[in-house]
Formats: sequence, structure tokens, C-alpha cells
Amino acid sequence: MFDVVVSKDNEERFVAMAEKLGYTGLCFLYKNQKELNSKKLESLRSKSELNLYAGILTDEPKQFNTDLTVVKDCGRKFFESKFGDLVINLEKQPKDFMHHRSSGLNQVLCKLAKEKGKVITIDFSLILNSKDTERANILGRIMQNIVFARKYKFDLALASFATKPEDMRSPHDLKAFLITLGAHPSEASKALKSIKNKISHNLKKKSTSYLAEGVELVD
Repeated sequence: MFDVVVSKDNEERFVAMAEKLGYTGLCFLYKNQKELNSKKLESLRSKSELNLYAGILTDEPKQFNTDLTVVKDCGRKFFESKFGDLVINLEKQPKDFMHHRSSGLNQVLCKLAKEKGKVITIDFSLILNSKDTERANILGRIMQNIVFARKYKFDLALASFATKPEDMRSPHDLKAFLITLGAHPSEASKALKSIKNKISHNLKKKSTSYLAEGVELVD
């Protein structure tokens, strides 16, 4: 299982916690590529059995030379763009509609997510750092998006997005959290693998043998 964390020069502590919690991989997010220290990442890889990756956390769906691009909710722009892998904070809407939740998704966006391979991602830190009515609203919107994922067959993911190691949660806890909100056990398991699958796909696209989606050179 993979987790995604927001690094603030505390990568070593994150690695130690990820190993303790039973993860097999970890992706560090940075605000820009200047913060991404390739040499430090290679040093960490040499000391840990974890699969370690680096990504960008951005407000705009742009092209970055990293393993993963995570975009904060920016509306339809993300879904129509060819850039950006994961979207987070869809549930941070100002208010719900009169008769249904404002979960950041609708029929059109769900179809675009499926068509373009976008991963709708639940940011566990959003729940952890919210309280009372706000938390209840966020949980209700996540429940609606779980239903959308089941109906429209797009990829759903969940990660801690912790900014400090103590805010990480084990894969077992995250899976149980999704099931509590209405996901089937198989859906919850798949959601914890979606980020790994997206990173693997991105790495494959960087390969010299990759020509186009579904087309690769064979020796």
C-alpha cells in the first residue's frame, strides 16, 4: 500500500513512520520542483526498502517532471486538462444544495474523470483537521462521491496527505474508514492501490518503449 504526504524537510521521519505502519511505498509532495531534492531522495532510497517517489502539489493542472501531480480542486479545469493525476479537496464546497450534497462532482465531471483517467482522491487530513458541522458536511460529500465512483467507474483514492508523521494512519485504518462511509471492502482495497497504479503508469509513460496509450515497443 502507498501513502502520500506533504513534505517539509521531514522525509526521514515520514519514512520511519511509513515502515512502522506497514506501507510498501510513499510519495512526498512538494510545492514546486525547486523544493524537490533528488539527491536526498536517492539517499533515502538507499536506506529504506520502501518504494519512494516525489510529486508536486499545485493549484493548477500543469506539466511537471515528477512521478505524480496532485491538484487542489480548481473546478472543471482539472477534468478537462491533459495534465494532473489526482484531485483533492473536492469536498471543500461553500455549502450544499437544497436537495443534494455539493460534493464537487456531477454527471459531466464524473464522465470526464473516467474518460481522462483522473483519480478522485480523498484527503484524510481534511477530515482530521475539521470539526463539528464542517466535518459532518465533508463526510457526507465523501459518501456521495463513493456512490459516484461506483456508478461511473472512475478511480477513487485515499491517502493521509499528512504534513507530520504522527498524522499518518495505517492502511488498515484508512480501509476501515472508507468502509464505514459506505464503500464495499473491494472498493476500499482498490482505492488504496489507485495511487500506486497511477505512479506506475506515469513511470511507464516515461519509458523509451512507450509510444502511446496501449502501444509499446517490444524487444
